[in-house]
Amino acid sequence: MLLLLEVRHTFIQLKFHLSFNILILYTCKTKNK
Repeated sequence: MLLLLEVRHTFIQLKFHLSFNILILYTCKTKNK
């Protein structure tokens, strides 16, 4: 049970980090245009 929560937490963090990176990349691309 504890391990499952840990995995879920890591997955959520990873997802958040990924979306954040995509957002930064997108902002940089729009600024360059």
